[in-house]
Amino acid sequence: MPQHIPPTLDHLTIPIDQPRPRKHNPRRGNIDTIAESLERNGQYRPIVVNKPTGEILAGNHTYSAAKRLGWTHIAATFVDVDEDQAARIVLADNRTADLGDYDDTLLPDLPN
Repeated sequence: MPQHIPPTLDHLTIPIDQPRPRKHNPRRGNIDTIAESLERNGQYRPIVVNKPTGEILAGNHTYSAAKRLGWTHIAATFVDVDEDQAARIVLADNRTADLGDYDDTLLPDLPN
């Protein structure tokens, strides 16, 4: 399996051209920053794909960054949901991160 995907995710690895980005994803991610993280850390969590449509519901920008880096495979999990549930998953995945906060006392202790 590709070196950028850890052995714990090997069983989830699929060809990168199998899923497709969601057309109506309101989130605008920083692909450069995500690509830098992927180069440094590899893929440490799978993207989420809707099995009936092949659309990525969570991880669209991780997918785009991996494609930019020339990856041929990506780790993915699959859900089987209708369009309404798919839209709710996309919104929840994007919005819940926005609503989080940081413990500023712990930030200085983290490595760069």
